[in-house]
Amino acid sequence: MKYYKNNSGIALLLTIVFVTAMITVMIALIATFLPRIKTSFDVKNSVNALYAADTGIEYCLYVRKAILTGSRLYWKFNEGNGNKVYDSTTSSNDGNIFGNRIWTIGFSGNALQFDGAGDYILHENGSTGRPTSLANNPLSFTAWIKTLSTEGLIMQQGSTDAGMMLAIRGGRAEFTYRWSASSLTTLTGTTFVNDNNWHLLVGTIDGSGNMRLVVDNQTQGTGLATLSTTEPTYGFLVGSAVAISGGVINPTADFNGTIDDVRIYAKDLTPDIIEIIYNGFTLPVFQNDSEFTLNPPDCTTEPLISVGSSGTFRGVNRAFEISF
Repeated sequence: MKYYKNNSGIALLLTIVFVTAMITVMIALIATFLPRIKTSFDVKNSVNALYAADTGIEYCLYVRKAILTGSRLYWKFNEGNGNKVYDSTTSSNDGNIFGNRIWTIGFSGNALQFDGAGDYILHENGSTGRPTSLANNPLSFTAWIKTLSTEGLIMQQGSTDAGMMLAIRGGRAEFTYRWSASSLTTLTGTTFVNDNNWHLLVGTIDGSGNMRLVVDNQTQGTGLATLSTTEPTYGFLVGSAVAISGGVINPTADFNGTIDDVRIYAKDLTPDIIEIIYNGFTLPVFQNDSEFTLNPPDCTTEPLISVGSSGTFRGVNRAFEISF
């Protein structure tokens, strides 16, 4: 495009109008195509097309089950009644409920309210039932909790000989890993979580013994432990250690409050996965390609989203895959 000067200044005026219009269009495009999707950094990198020029084609958005790789137990507490909670993973680690617990509204769906007087959930295989091996393995615990109490056991696997525990002490989150009767490491959170609001607590240890305590997607403690070389005597429970010899650290009061969305992973959860759990990232999930082929996402019911040219595209039902 060429511009010509003239004495009337019309060309200059047209140029100013044109540039102003282009700036306005660019601002509108940025506002449209740069949504701040609060997912993990890996997911953000995978869907850069959402932030760039759009093709105008709508695709279903779904997630491979990479997020659930290593998942050994997932209690959603959405049963809403009865004395049993069911595992949503393929590991079938269901639990039996004891005490005067009350089904109530949770962080997502239903949850269980504990009265701090002997309410607990025990692995269906009893006091020695465990979702995964603790010996020489990385491990992660996560749970949503709401309480006014200053102390209480949320979940643990093991006991006073060896084990791993999430709890509340002094109104703050506490994560303990014990590798012998006389050796343990405890991390304590920096913020109070006994304010009757929902908080996500995550305790994780990797294959080198590096521990992290994460509260509401913020790392509040790090430390070093030695991985236990032996399996602890007792297995997994939630809410109280009354069914076994005691907590990984004693004394630990029974939990008084509400617990929801309990998970165990046989791996060290990375910050991006913790962020996804914290933000309730709920897209259709598929275990593998065969499952996708047999039961593809329903693009008539799942939210459609316009994407550009990056990412992996699947031909069935116009699905756009995020892998991480």
